[in-house]
Order: sequence, then structure tokens, then C-alpha cells
Amino acid sequence: MNKTESQIDQYADEKEMKMKTSVFFIEANSYEQLMLWKEFKEETNWEENGCGFSQVIGFIKEDKDMPVNVSFMFAKVWGERVCFFDTCSRFNDSEMVREWIEKNYPVKYDNGTRWAIRNAMNFPNKNDVTSAKNIQHEIN
Repeated sequence: MNKTESQIDQYADEKEMKMKTSVFFIEANSYEQLMLWKEFKEETNWEENGCGFSQVIGFIKEDKDMPVNVSFMFAKVWGERVCFFDTCSRFNDSEMVREWIEKNYPVKYDNGTRWAIRNAMNFPNKNDVTSAKNIQHEIN
């Protein structure tokens, strides 16, 4: 079954909406995300959104044979959307991924002084998520 242009456009719009409404970006592979869910599901009223996507965000040394592909998954914690990301390609450049997120989805918290990007070990608390949400709504 072929997708029509409007279906593709709708998917692109939904993807962009999820990214733009995320108040935190957490670097976590699927196992780390599962462990976070197990630990925080009750406290955060975690709502899983099983629909994610992957995207090539750049290339190592501008070589088209060395793509950096990142997967993005979403959940709501404390009522706010959080984006989980993981480099899923053979080639990885953590700095490139972070810079791509900062450039395209510049979410901060703590009165706008800190980027809302963390790894799984530093999962945000409710105050951090609320702070990021308030700042994000000022930006959008």
C-alpha cells in the first residue's frame, strides 16, 4: 500500500509536533527506557507513546556512507511529553546529536540556564520538567 502525499505530510507534521512539544530530551536505549519506566511509572503517571521514528541527523566527516541515525520515542511523565533518543546507526557522534537537538529543539530549564537534555542516569525530577515546560511555552 502506497502512502499518499497527504499521509506523508500528516506524519511529518505529527513527528515535528511531538519533537517541538517535548520538554526534555533523554538519551536512553530501549533497555534504559524500560528501566526508567519500571522505576518511575507510578511516581510520574507515565503514559507510553509507542509510536516513534528514526532520522539521519548528519554524517561523520560529511561522508554519505557514514550516517548518524537517531531513534526518537515519546512518553508523558508528570503530564508532559519527554523525548527519548538513541543513536541506532553504526556511526555515532554524541556531540553532533546534542548540537542537532539544541539547534532544532532549544528547550531549557532552571530559569533558562540549562539545556533540557540528559542521559538516563540523570532522569529529570518533577521540578525540572515543570521548569522546562514553563520556559518552552514562553518560546512557542
